[in-house]
Amino acid sequence: KEMNLRVLSIDPIKVYVDLFIQYAIANTVIQFKVTRIGTGLAGIDDATMAELFVDAPSNVFFDSKWIEFLPTKNFWGTFD
Repeated sequence: KEMNLRVLSIDPIKVYVDLFIQYAIANTVIQFKVTRIGTGLAGIDDATMAELFVDAPSNVFFDSKWIEFLPTKNFWGTFD
């Protein structure tokens, strides 16, 4: 079966990230683990993607590959 993948550019991704951040702010009892989204098939660099999450609340944890871009955030580990 053929898969029809669609790669998004940074602008629509930012819209979805902003919606996620709003959700995380409204649901502080939930902990979220964010992977390095957009850095694979979409080909966006880590710095650009991480920058979208600068306003994420403390219940959002990031892949430790983003420590240099989000030094004040929380991290959970990494996928190499």
